[in-house]
Amino acid sequence: MAKELTTRTAQNVLVLERGIPRKTLDYVLDMDELDYAVRLRMMQNIADETITHRHSPGGMAAPVRQYGSFLPGSGVGGAGEHWNGAAWRFLPDVFTLRSHLNQKHGAGKLPADLAVQDWGVTYDQLEPHYWYGEQMLGVSGKAGNLRGKIIEGGNPFEGPRQNEYPTPPLKDSYYATLFAEAKLAPDRQVHLRHPETRECVSAERSLYGGSRAEEGGRIQPPPARCRPVPDPEGHSGQIMRAKSVGE
Repeated sequence: MAKELTTRTAQNVLVLERGIPRKTLDYVLDMDELDYAVRLRMMQNIADETITHRHSPGGMAAPVRQYGSFLPGSGVGGAGEHWNGAAWRFLPDVFTLRSHLNQKHGAGKLPADLAVQDWGVTYDQLEPHYWYGEQMLGVSGKAGNLRGKIIEGGNPFEGPRQNEYPTPPLKDSYYATLFAEAKLAPDRQVHLRHPETRECVSAERSLYGGSRAEEGGRIQPPPARCRPVPDPEGHSGQIMRAKSVGE
């Protein structure tokens, strides 16, 4: 955020975030499932600052005592530190959903109080901004619709892209390879594609020329989950699993 703002002003910009900073090695060597997945060590302490919830519009607000799907992070990056790393684009018809429903079913078939509306902006108008954000994040993937041309290996149902992904797709795991071989059978109609993710950011392909793996003036090895390792059973494919830096 500070880097983005400083390109628009001559002022110095300082961004403050609550919590501790974390290094790449912290994720590889110092995080266990009990501490982080069960006890939610990376999240804000709900006993210190909670949120409220109402069970009905007329109900009294009550404090939330246990986290559900809403997990506010604590530390540099906030909730961005524990997100799943998927960077999706909305499909084109999402932006004109009410018009799409009217056209398909007729305006008389829709309830009068239906809250669904068109966004007022289209996919084509947002496409350059999607592309800008993908470069900034270093999103990896494979285009399935490039300027209207359907590309094998990508998502053929996505909105047309003007550019290929800034970072190549992740390597398929061994199990994904098995699934791909199964779907090639004549009696199966299954479509496979690479996920849109920013799990592995390529520093030279990022809009800012760096990544979260850049610390102390040097580029750290990619996160453990990004590196394929041989299948321990000796299969020719690969599986994706955690591996310590330096192994």
